Amino acid sequence: MNDQDNKSIHQIEEELKKSEAQKNAILNGITTNIAFVDKNLNIIWVNKAAAESVKKTPQEMVGRACHFFWADPSRPCPNCPSLRAFETKKTEQTIMRTPDGRIWEEKGEPVFDSEGNLIGVVEIAADITERVHMEEALRQSEQRLKFVLQGSQLGFWDWNLETNEVQRNERWAEMLGYRLDDIEFTVKQWSDFIHPDDREMALKSINDHIEGRTPIHRAEYRMRTKDGRYKWILDQAMAVSVDKNGKVNRMSGTHTDITSSKLDEEKIKSLLAEKELMLKEVHHRIKNNMNTVASLMALQEDSLKDQPAASAALKDARSRVISMMMLYDKLYRSDNFQQTSFDEYVSPLLEEIINNFPNRDIARIEKNISDFMIDAKKISPLGLIINELLTNIMKYAFTGRQSGLIKISASARDGRAMISVGDDGVGMAESIDFASSSGFGLQLVEMLTDQIGGSMKIERGGGTKFTFEFSL
Repeated sequence: MNDQDNKSIHQIEEELKKSEAQKNAILNGITTNIAFVDKNLNIIWVNKAAAESVKKTPQEMVGRACHFFWADPSRPCPNCPSLRAFETKKTEQTIMRTPDGRIWEEKGEPVFDSEGNLIGVVEIAADITERVHMEEALRQSEQRLKFVLQGSQLGFWDWNLETNEVQRNERWAEMLGYRLDDIEFTVKQWSDFIHPDDREMALKSINDHIEGRTPIHRAEYRMRTKDGRYKWILDQAMAVSVDKNGKVNRMSGTHTDITSSKLDEEKIKSLLAEKELMLKEVHHRIKNNMNTVASLMALQEDSLKDQPAASAALKDARSRVISMMMLYDKLYRSDNFQQTSFDEYVSPLLEEIINNFPNRDIARIEKNISDFMIDAKKISPLGLIINELLTNIMKYAFTGRQSGLIKISASARDGRAMISVGDDGVGMAESIDFASSSGFGLQLVEMLTDQIGGSMKIERGGGTKFTFEFSL
């Protein structure tokens, strides 16, 4: 052998060493366990990851059977893929559990020389414990979701916006009278089943959620059933995932059959409308009856002109009837029978009361009324109180005067209302108050104030001022 031949052999050896080093670097860089074993399962070569998994060095493992480190030292693992690969000369694969509870996916890959002779098996083992646990947790979660949906009788749907595929459960189809195998809706076909009057609203609701304008899609609409009828459906959904640009790419939601609830709701609305109509009619009739009573009182009053006391009593009574009549007229015209506007009731009442008196031209009214809503049960006593106070003012406050000022104010704050009625007239004697008054008017005012749970005080000086306060 000459020097040239020696040089060629040396180059070949160097190339082989280089190739072996590259192979080792690559295989040792892989985190999967890799070992090359002979027919007796003795380790010929093992990578770094496999050695570290059993806290050994590759040198400590070479020459010993692989099952010594990963299973029973006395015998090969049952259903060992490497043994089967030697027998079948094909790739074999299995799932195995080690004594420490780890789960491994193992594969035996036969290796042949250039002449087709089996020279060993590459054993590849990947620890799939975490993956298996996650898959099991996912399976259990999906099973629990299935149980919940079955128990709740909810129809479930899941929409992949990227592929436009929609999956639904059996209950979803049953709501429309189908079996799930009989019905396959694309998104477009779903919208075709929605009632034409509801379609635009339903599509807008889901698009608003997809485009981020609403946090949740919630819509009530009608869907056509297999027999051609329509059912009311409550559709609710939220985004399940978004892409890297923040765009929704998957949504899940539920369908609930609310037909029965909708029918009950319509029935209740109809009954409420009927009740409101009856209340309007009742208020209208009461107002008309009171108007008749007031007219009769006016006629009786005219016939008693020669009896001033009786005529004045009838006038006062008629004024009280008119006060109540105006309330029922207001309730008849209102859409709210529980509450009414204080200003809208009191302002015309003031004019009506004062216009009953012959000296009405001398009285100037100054109003400072902050409007607020008041319970209809309290507005009638308030109207009578104001009627009595204004009646007293018109009768007595401006005696011998050519003019007079009446001040009325009302305000509400923190659930309480304060109303004052005052004048700049001759004033009320100190000896007169609610307790000592013999007049029916002041007695009525005190009684009505107690009725609404309020309090009243009198201020004298430069006229008289009544102030009362009560809870709204």
